[in-house]
Amino acid sequence: MGKIIELGFKDIIPTQNILIKDDIKEFLLSYLKNNSKKIIVPVASWKKDNSYFSLIDGHHRTSTLYLFNKLDKNAKIYGWLTQNRLDLISYLPEDFYQEGETIEEMNGNIAWRFDDVLNCNYSNLEELINRYDYMQSPDVILESFLSRKKRDKFNLNLVKKLVHN
Repeated sequence: MGKIIELGFKDIIPTQNILIKDDIKEFLLSYLKNNSKKIIVPVASWKKDNSYFSLIDGHHRTSTLYLFNKLDKNAKIYGWLTQNRLDLISYLPEDFYQEGETIEEMNGNIAWRFDDVLNCNYSNLEELINRYDYMQSPDVILESFLSRKKRDKFNLNLVKKLVHN
C-alpha cells in the first residue's frame, strides 16, 4: 500500500501538459478559505532519474502551491506514493478529491496516467508553470483571480501568518 510523503517542489515532474485557468481559480479560492488542510496528490513510486517524482494528478494544486511556497514556506504539498495502479485507485486518500461516489469512481479517471507516467513533456514543474502569464509569481496569480478586496484580505492574513511563524 502507498504512503504519504512531503514533496519538494523542485523534485516534481508533471505528467500533464496543460493548466486550465478555471481549475487554478477554483483551487485558489478553496485554498484561501482553508489553507490549513493538507494537500495530497498522487505521485509515481519510481523515480524517473533517482531524484524526481512523477506527478500523476493534482497539477493545478501543486502549481498553485509552488507559487505560494515562495511567500509562505508552510505552503507544502504531500504525495501519495503509489506502488501500482490498484494502490492508486483503491487507497488514494479521500483528501484527494475527484468526481464520483466511490474511491474507484473518484479516481478511475486518473488510473490511465499511472501507466503513462514516464512519458513526460517537462523536466520540472517550473517549465509547465512558465507557459502561463497568470502563473508568473504569487502576486500575478492573486491579481489574475481575486478582486482587490480579496487580495488585500489574503495579503493581510499572510502577513499575520508569516509574523507568527
